[in-house]
This record gives sequence, C-alpha cells and structure tokens, in this order.
Amino acid sequence: DDTKAGWTTEAQLWVVDTSGGDPVQLTFGEERVSRPRFSPDGKQLAFMRKVGKESKIHVLDLAGGEARVVDTGDVKPGHVEWSPDGKSLAFLAEQPETDEEKDTKWSTGGAVCWENRWRNTYHWIGPVNGGEPKRVTADGMNIVDFVWSPDGSHFLAATAISSDPYYAYSLVTPRVLSAEDGAVIKTLEAQPGAV
Repeated sequence: DDTKAGWTTEAQLWVVDTSGGDPVQLTFGEERVSRPRFSPDGKQLAFMRKVGKESKIHVLDLAGGEARVVDTGDVKPGHVEWSPDGKSLAFLAEQPETDEEKDTKWSTGGAVCWENRWRNTYHWIGPVNGGEPKRVTADGMNIVDFVWSPDGSHFLAATAISSDPYYAYSLVTPRVLSAEDGAVIKTLEAQPGAV
C-alpha cells in the first residue's frame, strides 16, 4: 500500500566542524528528526522524533551510542529546549485528556464542537533522564513559543488566550513568566506586526 505516491523523504541530523570537513551523520531510521537542540555543555543533543504515532523527545550523547527516548508519561511533547543548567528539558504540550474527555469523544463518534476544537498548549519541565514532568503555566494561557532566561529562573513566552490559529498567530502577547510556577512577572508591549 503506497500511501505516499512513491515519494520518500528523509530528515536526519548531521554535524560538521565549523572549520569544515566531512559531515557526520548522527541519526538514522525512517522517522524524521526535528527541532534539534544542543545541551548547554555541547555534549548531548535533544530532538523530536516519532515513536509509533506520537512524537517523543530523544537525547543523544555525542560521545557515541544510541539516542534514548525521554519518558514524559501521558504528556505528548512538542517544542523542546534545554534548561540553562542542562538538568531539565522544557517543552510545550497540551494537558493530557481526562478519562471523561476520552469517553465524551468516543460517545460522540469523534465529532467536536468548534469552540472546543483548540486545546491550549502549556509549558512543562521534566528531568533529562525522564520522569513525571511538571506543568508550569496555568489554565487560560496558551504558550506559542518560549526561550529560557540565561539563569533559568524565568522564560520569555509568546502567549495567546487560545490555541485557535486566529489568536495564536495574530494576537500574541509577550510575557516574562516564572520557571518555577508560571506566574506572570511582566507583560511586555508587543511591537505592531511582530509575532
């Protein structure tokens, strides 16, 4: 069953020394690699890759060996970044569905009310070696993108009131948020036309 009309694509990680030379391939396999991020000490690389039907965080030790999957439990990570101290990984993800939400979806045959179609994306932090991640941001704030502060105490986030594309891509508010509890430290003035 050819579902790709004969096309094949590949996205793997390669490195090359800044002084030049031959590139070295780091990843192999059928699934595409995305969002690679070097650890602060430059010894590891975190990236996203599908395992089965879900995208998972992988960490590769650049000294050699296979990439390992970082266990995040029921949380399905997206955009990933290293903490400045290299001990944690921060990522964006929706809140996992409750059993009640799953039952409702099943009982409606998958039909979704338009207003409920868009689920907010939250900021999560988890240990590099895997384990239960902690959701940092509160309900009612969708995180579109983020970067850590150099000391790891807070992050700058592009926020919106909803993940509805209209709000998430055109009505973005930059905020400085606490990395500990997601509290708003400061709301910045958006530049007209800037996202």
